[in-house]
Amino acid sequence: MSVKSLSTAPLSRPRATAAHDIGLEIKRLIFTGNLRPGDRVPQAEIALTLGVSATPVREAVVALGQEGRVVLHAHRGAFVAPFDAGVVHDHFELCGVVFGHAARLASERADDAALDRLMALGKRIAATKSPDALLDFVTAFYALVNQVAGSSSLRAALRSLAGIVPGNLFAVVPAAGPIAREGMTDMLAAMRQRDGRAAADSCARMYRRHGDAIVAHLIDQGVFGA
Repeated sequence: MSVKSLSTAPLSRPRATAAHDIGLEIKRLIFTGNLRPGDRVPQAEIALTLGVSATPVREAVVALGQEGRVVLHAHRGAFVAPFDAGVVHDHFELCGVVFGHAARLASERADDAALDRLMALGKRIAATKSPDALLDFVTAFYALVNQVAGSSSLRAALRSLAGIVPGNLFAVVPAAGPIAREGMTDMLAAMRQRDGRAAADSCARMYRRHGDAIVAHLIDQGVFGA
């Protein structure tokens, strides 16, 4: 596999930041089909192409192993983990369950001020047409939901659900934007009524639709078979 499709310019930044960015690049190679399941991750070639030492590449690969994106074999290297429609659907089903639980708790625990802040973010989410702004508002929304839900174990679970899409989901998969706006509107309507179960159901349904949209995108791009 050639890494000529790497999009990042040579990296000259702190090692932790470089490792994060390298991880995103490897995810992008997997997401675009330049690295296929079972392929060895060419760590030396990536380091050479990006102008970095082996250390941040190795750190990126270890992190991707923890996310389940690659499989690490001692003395053999790192290989791309299975990646197909089933993997995407499973990931987003799990996201829907975990984030839905957070939405249920937030619906039940939010005071009026917190609920007003969530509603204000919801209006911004509904109004924006910019993928970058949408990502910022959705990220702020979930951060507030997480804060209001107030569960340390839930926060750990949410952090573990690293994105399967490299970069901004709403820019990479344009269909995801309308899905998020509609899903957030339904979720917030339930939260306004303090109906935690309906909020959780809306969240799960939204994530399921995201999974469907990503699979359709990957089929269209020739990464997955029809």
